[in-house]
Amino acid sequence: MRCFLKYIVTQGNEISFCIRTLYALRNEVQTLSAQMLKLFDKFFALAFTALRETVPVDDSQLSQINMILAECETILHSEKKYLAQKTFDDYSSVLDHFKRIFSKTFFWPKRDALANCLCDGKYKSVCIIVSDRTDKKFVKDYWQSWCYRQRNFTTQIYVLHPVEYYSAQPAQFDVTIVVSWLKRAIMRKILYSFNTQDYIVLLYDYENRWKNFDTAKWASALNSSQTQQVIAKTFPSRHIHMSASRFTLSSHAGSTEAPKTDEVSEIEVVLRENKYRQYIASGGQKSADETAEAIPVNYIGGYLSFFRTGHKIISATDIIMNDSENIVILCPDQLKIGDFVVVREADHDLIREIADAILSRSGYPGARKMAGKWREVLQIETLFYSDEEIYQHLQAAGCTKGYQAVKRWIHEDVIAPDSKQDLAQIAKATQSDVLAELLDQVYDSAQTVRSAHIQAGRVLTNLLRQKIVSALHERGEIDPFNIWEPIEMQVDGVGLVRILKIIDIGDPVTVDIADTNRLIDNDF
Repeated sequence: MRCFLKYIVTQGNEISFCIRTLYALRNEVQTLSAQMLKLFDKFFALAFTALRETVPVDDSQLSQINMILAECETILHSEKKYLAQKTFDDYSSVLDHFKRIFSKTFFWPKRDALANCLCDGKYKSVCIIVSDRTDKKFVKDYWQSWCYRQRNFTTQIYVLHPVEYYSAQPAQFDVTIVVSWLKRAIMRKILYSFNTQDYIVLLYDYENRWKNFDTAKWASALNSSQTQQVIAKTFPSRHIHMSASRFTLSSHAGSTEAPKTDEVSEIEVVLRENKYRQYIASGGQKSADETAEAIPVNYIGGYLSFFRTGHKIISATDIIMNDSENIVILCPDQLKIGDFVVVREADHDLIREIADAILSRSGYPGARKMAGKWREVLQIETLFYSDEEIYQHLQAAGCTKGYQAVKRWIHEDVIAPDSKQDLAQIAKATQSDVLAELLDQVYDSAQTVRSAHIQAGRVLTNLLRQKIVSALHERGEIDPFNIWEPIEMQVDGVGLVRILKIIDIGDPVTVDIADTNRLIDNDF
């Protein structure tokens, strides 16, 4: 079997111009106002949307994008007096190009490139790989209908996100078509998976630079580790011919030279740092004495959250995407780009608030306070001892829990230790007669609070399902992948909450502790 890889480079003049100009502005924007940082973020989001589009944009999308462009134009003119003339002209040119790109009359070069692939190849099963932010159903419906209009009733179109493709069955498709050059790690997994015999990658002239940079890195790694020799010896024995174009620059993919730096990674870092600068410029990280390390999460619509490690996040991804019956509770390190999470503006735990309401109605309004008596004892200990010393005292009292479990007791919002024996050992280690006397009450109250939390989870699940369906219905026929703004809903007894789609997750940063575990508005 001959494995074939083909790069198809088309001239996306307007789109390439926007990417090239914005990349050139990446350093200067870091010295500008928070409003210009916001504009820069929105422009780059639109540039990547255009870069990866293979179907005409529908009226609903055009309406949303034109609203964004109008907002950007307002920002640009309001900031004009603070900008150098060339800077203003560059942003104005990008804005004008976007207005042409996102119009009904724009010609999408990759659309014709993909159509030619389908015509020329006569494939029976085609897998189109799109970015995580792309609406799969919209793309699939468009190209399946296109095939039918060509009287090609035998070609079956599949559209997958990269993570779905990784687990696809080998030889399930005749050809894999990647609509753009995605991140290097993603492209490596796709092209090295050998899930299909043929691969086609659609590129604009500017992103061909990124392909050249990454394939050069792969070739260098292969040569230095002698992996290429292993592949050359291995695959012929299986009657498979390896195309060298997977590992080296291919002459038929255009003459664009490879950049000297990893532009894609650099762009990602700039956008992430810009979001953090917007937060700092708004007065974030106000007190150096009240800071915490947290994971920054960016959402569609320009919203931001900083989640501390132990915070529990409500994920509505399965409800929205798979019509699941249940919400899922995740920690920040379990979140993924494309997830939908439920966040409110205030720093409060939704499930805890609902659970407290349940406890009050059930005649146990003081249960949480009683269940927390053990925590009061440990908090007093932290005034005199380090975490390590408290752990040693607990060990001496017979506690068999590990150090990390004890740290969770001290620093995270734990209802109570798992067993009554744990509570007894805390009382012994801290020499707390009060806790020892209230041991049974504290334990029973903790069990009551846990039960209320489980019930609150069920209540919130049913509520979210109803509200999400209602919110999506009000928006009309819209796929979750096309959500550009938060889904807002009013929760009885809790207030306004938002369902937001994650578009970026950064490395941990130090922020004002008051700004953690809550939603920060795009206006900061």
